[in-house]
Amino acid sequence: MENEIEKGYRPFIDIEHFLTPKEERKEFKSLDFEKAYQIIENEKDNIDYVTGGLAEDWEYTEGTIFMDGKYVKKDENDFESPYFSSYWATPAIEINYKNGESKMIECYEESNECCWEIPKWWLNNNLLDKEVR
Repeated sequence: MENEIEKGYRPFIDIEHFLTPKEERKEFKSLDFEKAYQIIENEKDNIDYVTGGLAEDWEYTEGTIFMDGKYVKKDENDFESPYFSSYWATPAIEINYKNGESKMIECYEESNECCWEIPKWWLNNNLLDKEVR
């Protein structure tokens, strides 16, 4: 099920998180690329582009992940590459449709690890490549 979410800004400094022993810390929320892939595939023909990032800090964390019918990745040296993980913010995708409408959907899974990279299978435009990694 898709949960729409509002984007906005919220300060994120939480020193308590870093002072807490690692085994007691909150889990990270990381962009669920499989869910994002399925959502995009279901609406692909109507989509102009899709951005991904952290909803509560969207302006500073979003970046394009799907454009012109292809799954994309910004250059590794590009400082505008999206953020995909947080222990406090909600990873989400914003779908921008060809008709000018858009919607923001929370799209994450909980993990003990931070996700900084777009998976290689994503760039191959094929979820089945995930098994080949």
